[in-house]
Amino acid sequence: MLSFFAVVAFAATLEAPLPPVEVADARNEVAGLQIQRLTDMAPSEELAYFLGPNRQVGEGGPRLRSARARLRSLAKDPAYEVYRTIDDRWLSCMAEDAERFPHLRAVIDAKLLIARSLYSRHQTPSRSSVAAAYERIRDLRRTFADLSIVEGRRVVFAASSDRLAKSGERAFGRAAVRRLLDQRASDFEVLGERGSRDAHRDLGAALATGASTFYFEGHGSSSRLDYRELHYKKLAKMLAARAEIAETPTVLVLAACRSHNFARNLYRELDRLAPQAPKPVLIVPEESGQDYLKDVFGSELLRVDLGVGVIGGGQLRFAFSNPRNGLSIFVPDRDNHATQIL
Repeated sequence: MLSFFAVVAFAATLEAPLPPVEVADARNEVAGLQIQRLTDMAPSEELAYFLGPNRQVGEGGPRLRSARARLRSLAKDPAYEVYRTIDDRWLSCMAEDAERFPHLRAVIDAKLLIARSLYSRHQTPSRSSVAAAYERIRDLRRTFADLSIVEGRRVVFAASSDRLAKSGERAFGRAAVRRLLDQRASDFEVLGERGSRDAHRDLGAALATGASTFYFEGHGSSSRLDYRELHYKKLAKMLAARAEIAETPTVLVLAACRSHNFARNLYRELDRLAPQAPKPVLIVPEESGQDYLKDVFGSELLRVDLGVGVIGGGQLRFAFSNPRNGLSIFVPDRDNHATQIL
């Protein structure tokens, strides 16, 4: 296995764009050729390309700190070992979905999703398991494409209380996000700041009485959100109670660092606490950019625009169609197993 430093060294060599792919006719040939290009690269080279600067027009990618920081974050992903054992020739199952793979980065992203799906189910990569994982992800995207995130929903908002980078003024999340939520939600409530003794009680009461979207913006760790130290075990109890009255999927938007790990811990706790309760939909920052922030929390412009890209479209389909949103999305499959689909 190549070391992290070897991968970084390779990333530094990617200065020139790859030669453009000449396509004679159908778009499915584009997808097929992208997959063919992948078979000529080692797994470490694929990820270095995926996490490096944009190479071709339209390839997208969030505004992240550096290739080194992204590689360090992705190296901690336990599904990476599964990724390394997937034979790229098994990705031929994706060739028919030409519109999804206009560039190499999209193919690598799909391979990462397949690896995480196999890892979470303790499945060994093979031609058949890779094809089944891809089909599962594709079907879930179709199923949840029209799911509303904010519109027609009762939304509760909470955030870390921090100081704006330039003015030094106290900020409770970003005003621009709160305004959008207020305009689009059927009912919008800003919960008390993190210092409030009633913060957790208010959130639990809102979820138990019909709030269907919880939007958090602020600091976080793998075990807690910086909202009066909201632990994933406590949030799992609130969600289990809401599941008894929920008519639509609960949506959690967690605009916090390391919320990928928080999400996985939350799902595991829900499996332990209430395995039959419907799993929530989780929207979090992209896996490889968990520590991507360049600015002090609270800046109106520099922080990656998690949430606004989704809220602006109103439905999950808009997140799927925007390659620059920097999001990852988890949804429950038909067996109530949390599956990453973006």
